[in-house]
Amino acid sequence: MDATQPVACREAASSESAEIARLHVLAFPGFFLAALGPRFLARYYQDVIDYPGGICCVAEEAAGRLVGLVAGFVDPPAFYARLRADRVRLGLLALPALVRDPAKAARFAANYRRAGAAARLRPEEPTAELASLGVHPAFARRGIGERLVRRFVAEAGRRGAGTVTLTTDADGNDGVNRFYAKLGFTLARRFDAQPGRPLNEYSISAAR
Repeated sequence: MDATQPVACREAASSESAEIARLHVLAFPGFFLAALGPRFLARYYQDVIDYPGGICCVAEEAAGRLVGLVAGFVDPPAFYARLRADRVRLGLLALPALVRDPAKAARFAANYRRAGAAARLRPEEPTAELASLGVHPAFARRGIGERLVRRFVAEAGRRGAGTVTLTTDADGNDGVNRFYAKLGFTLARRFDAQPGRPLNEYSISAAR
């Protein structure tokens, strides 16, 4: 993989969910979703791509390999309702990782409860959530993440979203927090996703 080659950003194809999942694992080593395995992630990204309000874009090097991804969805409550409807299949795909680590099983269950709560929320205006942004480590610091975020925000605006939101860890995550602030995101609130894990929620206008 040659990190000096030009990179193009485009919409992801439905057939690329498995490759996107492998890229996610490389971009987020040791993180919770990556630990659930590529089969779980492939199904998750398939759900994003297949959802009518899903936005999934990739960065592709000249040789055709994916080196960056951004994913999310317009109307998050509708997406989370869809995700809950797919919970049995997703749970089975994550089962090997959950059996190996019971603590992950508790967190997995808590995430589904939060998804259920999110599915019942109705924002005052059409909103999009940026759920994943990742770049292959060999292609870091080339502006790929910034290009993908800007593409996501523009696409969300084209689809009628007035605002794009995202959450990221508040502590021990200064570089990522600076990255989103540099792109024009504003801090909306800080909250605990679970005891001992504070998150920052950011938002930016997507209005065209």
